[in-house]
Order: sequence, then structure tokens, then C-alpha cells
Amino acid sequence: MVSTGRFRKTVRRLLIFALSVSVVFCVSCHFGPNFDPRFSRTDVVSQTDPLDQFALSPDGKLVAHFGTGIWPTQHFDGKTLRFFSVSPAKQVGSLQLDANLVRHPGSGRDGLRFCDRGRYLLALEDPENVSVIDTRDFKIHTVVSLREAEEAIRVELLKKPKGNLYGAGDLVFAACAANSPIAAFYVAKLDQDLGNIKVYNIESGSEMTGFDGLVNNREPGGLAVSPSGSTIAFVNSEALPSNDAFPIARSHPEGTDDGTVTEIDVPGHRVVRQFYVPKETLFDDDPIAFAGDHVLALELNKFKPYKPGGHQPLGTDSEEHSVHFFDAATGSEIGSIAEPKLNSFRLRGVSADGQVVLTLDETWRYCIFCSQYNDEHIGMVAEFVLWNRNTGKPVEQSAPLPLVHHSCPWLTIGSCTPSDEVPDIALDQSGNAVIASWATGNQPLSIFSLNSN
Repeated sequence: MVSTGRFRKTVRRLLIFALSVSVVFCVSCHFGPNFDPRFSRTDVVSQTDPLDQFALSPDGKLVAHFGTGIWPTQHFDGKTLRFFSVSPAKQVGSLQLDANLVRHPGSGRDGLRFCDRGRYLLALEDPENVSVIDTRDFKIHTVVSLREAEEAIRVELLKKPKGNLYGAGDLVFAACAANSPIAAFYVAKLDQDLGNIKVYNIESGSEMTGFDGLVNNREPGGLAVSPSGSTIAFVNSEALPSNDAFPIARSHPEGTDDGTVTEIDVPGHRVVRQFYVPKETLFDDDPIAFAGDHVLALELNKFKPYKPGGHQPLGTDSEEHSVHFFDAATGSEIGSIAEPKLNSFRLRGVSADGQVVLTLDETWRYCIFCSQYNDEHIGMVAEFVLWNRNTGKPVEQSAPLPLVHHSCPWLTIGSCTPSDEVPDIALDQSGNAVIASWATGNQPLSIFSLNSN
């Protein structure tokens, strides 16, 4: 027979257990399966349009968002740039832009850029004119016109047979300094190997001339400006020819496929260094960033043939992505981070001081026979990781990020593979917050702020 005291103790334990389970269940219901105590998530926009542009201020407290108004969602008018505070999440300003949605020069994290300690915002809503917004009053400070540079490329093309078919140049890359008002733009016609870098002081609105002809236009891969604005780095995704007058530094065995980095001294208006970097496939879009003023970070991709028993899709090849760091003064590699067991590992940002690196990590799951359609169903687990550049070790890792599932329509012509979409993410310049958005739209624009405790 059970004593009264033992019975009461057993009941008390059962009640405590039941209360604990209910608390966990309520937390799960409230925050969802992606609740992460290391980061505070704030949705500043409840629903986005496809290819919306976004940027997060250096301190992670202000969000710039341009809703494209693209079908089928059309939540926005495609003309208004909006500003939101993160805490509390509310609109604090807006501005009408003369947007050109036919030739969109930027989307996602590439369409808007905070510069000069967050004082200015570049808005690439028009292919010929870049608006510079003063974030103190949310008004246009100046406009950078690239029309003359684009038309100069048209003039060169008209000298070629059927040159009238090509048109003017396009804005391909844009970058600005984290701590100064220097911005650089690469205008080119990629299929004709024509292009030039244009450099502006966005505070005065004046062009800094003398940079024409400093870069090679074969296979351009990316553009970056150092935090102080003293150096511009340009990447070509092939090995450029070296010469005796200006030899290109090599820090790895000759004979491998290479990319080439060109460093330009902004005050001196001259190329000060070129060096090769190893690679075996094309660069990702704009894969280069400064990690502080004296280190360059590059995402390099290595071709991996299919091996049975690996983590690749059945019977297919893949690429292995890794992030490498180079001393800007010598071109020598000084470190790297990689996760070869992951299916995808992408560089998504570096803090202005160069100490924190953001990557998007993806693990794929394959189910060949579970799909009701002809093709393989792909499921993913995606997380972002903050790394310490000096140690090469991860500092913080998010919980699995929400994915947007895209199923095949009932009536499909040709091949269709159901898939899960990961968000496009970017790091604020302090290295303490991450902004995320989904390219297909109809999803929130979210901020993940690192909790201080």
C-alpha cells in the first residue's frame, strides 16, 4: 500500500512534468518550429513581391525596402522606397522613385546598399541613374548618372559590323565604402568585352575621373570597395595574361584554372596589384568582399565529379564552395573556411571590420520515389552561420530557416522538379544582424538580431 506522503510526491512530480510539457508545447505553438533563442526575429514587412530589393543599416536598426509590384503578388506599387525601424517594427519614412522595372539593374540584396556608416543609401532602381538617399531625412541627396558611360559603349559598338544591334552598356556591378562616401560602378556590355569602372564621391555627387581602362573586361566576376574607400578590387573569372611590365603574382602551382584579382588605388588612380586565385568553375554573382581594409574575401567554387556513396544527387556532378581570404598587400592566401559535407556553402557578407563572415549553409535530402511526378523531389535544411574570420571557427548558427515549397502544377509540360526555396540573406556591417527575404515573394522580410545574452 502506497503511503500518503509518497503519493503526494508522485502527484507533484506528475504535475511538474505536465506543466513542463505544456510550456514547451505553448512555446512551440507560439514561435513555430524555427524558434531560435540565439536570435530575435522581427518581420518588418509581412508580405513581399518577387525580386523585392532590401538592405539593412550598419547598426541593424533600419531597413530599406523597395517593393517591385511584380505579378502575381503585387503587394506594392513598384515606385515607393520604404524605410522601417526594426524595434519596434514600423515604417518611419518613404520616398517615390522613378523606377524602371523593364531593365531592373538589381534585385534582392543587390538592389539597395548602405554607404558611409549608413548615412547614404544607393538605390539601383534605374539602369541609367542611381539615386543617393540621405537616410537622415529620407530625401534624395544626389543622383549619379551613368548614361554617358553607357552611351560611350554604344559608340564603340557602332564601329563594329552590325554594331547597331547591341545597344548601350548596362550597369553590371555596384559597390560602396562602408565608412566613406566612395562608390564604384561597373558599366559594360558583357558579351562584347567592353566596360569601364566609374568612381563617384556620393557626398558631393561628383565623378572621380581617371579610372577608364584600368580593368580587363574579359569574364568580369565582381567588384568591391574597401571600408575606407581607398581601394577597389575587381575580379575576372579567368586567368588574365601576365607581362614583364606588370607581372601578376601567383601563390599556387601554375597550370590550374584561375581567376584574377585587380586592386586599384583610389587616391592614386592606378592599378597597384594583381594576383591569381585558384578556381575550377565560374564565380558566383559578385563573390568578393573586403574583410576590413587589408583583407579580401572571395567565394571560390571547385568542380566535383559524381562519386557513389557521396552526398551528391544520384548520377550528377556538383560544385564545392569555399571562402578564401587573401592579404590585399601581397595577394597571398591567409586563411579559408569550408564545409565540404554540405551540399551548398555560400558567402553572403562580411562585417566592415572584417571579423565576422556570414555564410548560407544548405543540406539537401533526396527522395527519388516519393514524388508523385516524374522527377526527383528535393528537400533542404538551410541555416546561416556567423564565422570568426581570424580563427576560421563558427561563432553562431541559426535554427533551420523557413523554406518556401514550390510544387509542380497538376498539368505539366516537360520536366518539373518540386523544390524548396531558401531565402536571400545579407549581413549588417556590424556583424550582429542578418536580413532575409524570399525571391518569389508573398513571404515576410525578416531580421534576425543576435541576442546579447
